[in-house]
Amino acid sequence: MKSLIIFGSLLCLLVCEISVEAETLKTPKKAPDFTLKNVEGENIRLSEQIGNVVIVHFWATWCGPCREEVSLLKSFYDKYHLLGFKVMGVMMNKEPRKAVNFVKKLELGYFNMLDVEHATARIYDVEKLPTTFILDRDGMIRYKHIDFKSAYKDIYENEIRQLLKE
Repeated sequence: MKSLIIFGSLLCLLVCEISVEAETLKTPKKAPDFTLKNVEGENIRLSEQIGNVVIVHFWATWCGPCREEVSLLKSFYDKYHLLGFKVMGVMMNKEPRKAVNFVKKLELGYFNMLDVEHATARIYDVEKLPTTFILDRDGMIRYKHIDFKSAYKDIYENEIRQLLKE
């Protein structure tokens, strides 16, 4: 009986941990537009990406789950960018120089911009890192993910593929 209670508790923890952090928006909403400087110093505007499926990824270099998710997003970008898929990393580091150096070493290939004052993060109500929004080709937020777990890989890929087909 004791082992059954322990098993049930562990199963509940596992299921709760995976399901609480992902959200499919029942009613998609327009993604707030923003303009930020990328690591090369160029202004990048979200609304210029209309027509593409876009991931807006709020992260920081000091965040372990963020760094893990960045690798996954790079693989998706490499796989789907020719089909109209973009990734926009919004870095929330307080030390821009370190963040820029980190991103340049990774050679991600996709946009990474600095949000040192966290103004864009506030517009998106980001409370925890990483937070990832997946937008359809019309700039509507369709999915939101808070935190990152390797179990999200298949979920992300299914969402991206679905939106690319639309």
